[in-house]
Amino acid sequence: QMDGYMTKVQRLAWSPDGRWLASDGATDCACWDFSPPGPQGRAPKSLRLHQDLVSDVAFRPESPSDSSAAPSAAAVQIATAGREGLVAVWQLNRKLPLAALARPHAVTRLAWSPDGSML
Repeated sequence: QMDGYMTKVQRLAWSPDGRWLASDGATDCACWDFSPPGPQGRAPKSLRLHQDLVSDVAFRPESPSDSSAAPSAAAVQIATAGREGLVAVWQLNRKLPLAALARPHAVTRLAWSPDGSML
């Protein structure tokens, strides 16, 4: 059981290294750390900015130069989209997004380019 997230999840995303699992379905994005001993008994990191439900989450792919070592939370980036039209890019070790863009309509899907240079 993973505590700390009581809403219905629509989409899940794994970080490229398999350490983090992110979910949507609330006004925040919950990110669980699966490094040993796993997420049991630990609250997820909560990325809070959206005013409406988070509608999608997508981790940025690792660049080839990053693949030689496991990335720390400082290097892992994730994008979130909200039904209010907000798209945000986060670094998991920060409480505020690196960037945010407001769109006039709901954003329902996100995808990174294979090299992570475009969202």
